[in-house]
Formats: sequence, structure tokens, C-alpha cells
Amino acid sequence: MKSYPDAQIIVTGHILGGALAVLAAAEIQIKFKNFQHLYRFGQPKVGNKQFAEFINGLIPSYYRMINQDDAVPHVPSVNYMHGRIKSHYDSR
Repeated sequence: MKSYPDAQIIVTGHILGGALAVLAAAEIQIKFKNFQHLYRFGQPKVGNKQFAEFINGLIPSYYRMINQDDAVPHVPSVNYMHGRIKSHYDSR
């Protein structure tokens, strides 16, 4: 960051990598304040409602894409939720 202070940081991940991407994006934004985009694909839920609201306020550009028939983005089902925008893709 010292060499490239204006660099834009983009984080992406798929399934478990998508869940880890959320945590990494939060840490990067808190530490460096120049996080730009988070893209997640087929990610399970990472935290509760308060965590989702925290991430929504922390990350400026936050997207998740899921296949409607994929079970992974729907787990765990109790007391967990996703943050912000989602795009559904039908496998048919």
C-alpha cells in the first residue's frame, strides 16, 4: 500500500472462498480504507443480521451471485443472513 496508495482492491471468492472473501474484505477495509469491490459466487451465509448490516455499511460495492438451485447459499438457515445485493441465475 505504501508503493501504490491509490490502488483499488477487489476481492472475490467461490463457495467457501466467498465466505472467506467477506471476512478478508472487512479486514482490508478496516485496515487500509481503500477497498473497492467484493464479488462472491455461491457463498454460504457468514454471520447474523448485525454482521450483515455491519458489512453493508463497511463495504462500498458488495455483490453476490447464486444459482437458484444451489443449496450452499441457503446454509446455515437459522440466525444467519447474507448482506446486500444478490443476483439469481437459473440453471435451466
